[in-house]
Amino acid sequence: MADHDTGNVVWVGKQRSKAAFTEFFTALGPDRAAAIEAINLDGSSVYLPVIRAQIPQARICLDPFHVIKWTNEVVESVYRAEASAIPTGPDCLRGGTGDAPGSRSAPAANTLMSNTARSSDCGATGTGSGAPGN
Repeated sequence: MADHDTGNVVWVGKQRSKAAFTEFFTALGPDRAAAIEAINLDGSSVYLPVIRAQIPQARICLDPFHVIKWTNEVVESVYRAEASAIPTGPDCLRGGTGDAPGSRSAPAANTLMSNTARSSDCGATGTGSGAPGN
């Protein structure tokens, strides 16, 4: 356990268990436990019941590292599930315009309709380009 105001480690348990976490609050005592305003967790199911019993007044926060980790895992699982449906090929990379990927040049007005039709095969909708930023 660390004090987020000072950055100091205030307690280290021997295991990651409900009993070990409860030991922290026993050592802390009821008066100091009552002063805790917020607690930062990694989301382990071990901690929540202890927190609710020992410091019900504290705001429960999830640490950003694990939130980002879980978000990345979900994004990766969706990508893996949908990867075979993602269009590929030169027209998709170039948006059907013949421009280099990432090019910011706007298509001529008379080619917008034909480029939009080709780009729609690549998942773009009415932009004239399937490339990001175009």
